[in-house]
Amino acid sequence: MKSDAWFDDKEGIVRMKIVGKISNSEYREVNRKLIDTISAEKRMRQIVDLTEAEAMNIDRKTRKEIAEEMYASEVEGTKLAIIGASPMTRMLTKVILAMRKLKSETRFFNSEVEALAWLKEEK
Repeated sequence: MKSDAWFDDKEGIVRMKIVGKISNSEYREVNRKLIDTISAEKRMRQIVDLTEAEAMNIDRKTRKEIAEEMYASEVEGTKLAIIGASPMTRMLTKVILAMRKLKSETRFFNSEVEALAWLKEEK
């Protein structure tokens, strides 16, 4: 699997990168790793990089499972930056975030530089 989630020590954020076409099972796996990383690091600033992802076709059952896992983990990100998302992926992301029922501030960006600048802003 080319996709992954990890803590970026240099930037002080949690990262998730999706590469190529991702199956439902791979998407579940990388999201579980994301939840584990966030829980372990207690970090609430995240960047999801979709610049190398192909169109994501995640089924309803998988979206629901992921939303439930995120909600059950009680990990509430204060800031989530997503870069490189297609219009369809933006829509699916909004659905998943709405299902999570968490109060995360989420924005979409075209570049990592813009996303990192926003994540580092203080409220």
